[in-house]
Amino acid sequence: MTTTSEYKKNHFVPKTYLKRFTDPLKWNDPVHYINSLNIRDKVIRINNTHTQCQKKNLYKLPDNFSMLEKKAIEKAFMGHIDETYSNAMANSYDRGFEPSNANLNSIMWFVIYQSFRTPKFKYHHLKKVKEQSLKMGRSDSDLEEYSYCLGYLLVKVALDVFKYSVLEILITHINNWFITSDNPASYWLRTWNSTEFVGTILGHHEKTNLKLLCPINPQVAFVLHLNYLKNSTVSNTSKEIQFFSRTIEKEELDYVNRLIFKSCDKQIFSIYRKLLEEFNK
Repeated sequence: MTTTSEYKKNHFVPKTYLKRFTDPLKWNDPVHYINSLNIRDKVIRINNTHTQCQKKNLYKLPDNFSMLEKKAIEKAFMGHIDETYSNAMANSYDRGFEPSNANLNSIMWFVIYQSFRTPKFKYHHLKKVKEQSLKMGRSDSDLEEYSYCLGYLLVKVALDVFKYSVLEILITHINNWFITSDNPASYWLRTWNSTEFVGTILGHHEKTNLKLLCPINPQVAFVLHLNYLKNSTVSNTSKEIQFFSRTIEKEELDYVNRLIFKSCDKQIFSIYRKLLEEFNK
């Protein structure tokens, strides 16, 4: 019989994502190990991806929900999107191929969902909820309030992000790698002079200078330019994604990596240990 304890620990950054930042020659091994830097104790470790980025009851729903509904966010939403993302990567970037439109669609949805599911997003989102005196559902705790918000984000907000964003794909040269973190998909406001981390989409969702950044593997990062298509005659669909790709040089790569570092919660990860050492000075 299924017990509730099976659903208490949630991988808010999935193992299948972290695997892409490990040695590809060892992907068929039963256990994958990743280089990580804890920004608090400043120690670089080699960790099993299975033990990383977990938190108990992150997607807990109120007690008056049935057990089936309690599992919906973790299993039906996150589990499904993680699986389609993994399949899309296996059919494209993992093999050195350009992604098809269907693969881009799956990876883009993964980035959007990933942006809502980390403890750091939860902290910033609930802080904004309180600042704006918002209330969703009949919840009495931050845990339950976040669960109600998360359901709304996954069903309603995610669709608008998907439909109206232009996707920019950044590709870096071999051996110049992107890092990633325990908060890999992050929101930024970009102006001519600065890039500001905003933590949550709430309160910024209509802005045309809002960006969603997420490294996909050590050589590819996605940048979603939100709301860019809202006043145009086209939008993204399951059959067609509005996107463009460009190769970036070391200077821009370093800039993007600094953003990824700035938006992390407790850890950053890299396929290359020496890159972590650069952030540990």
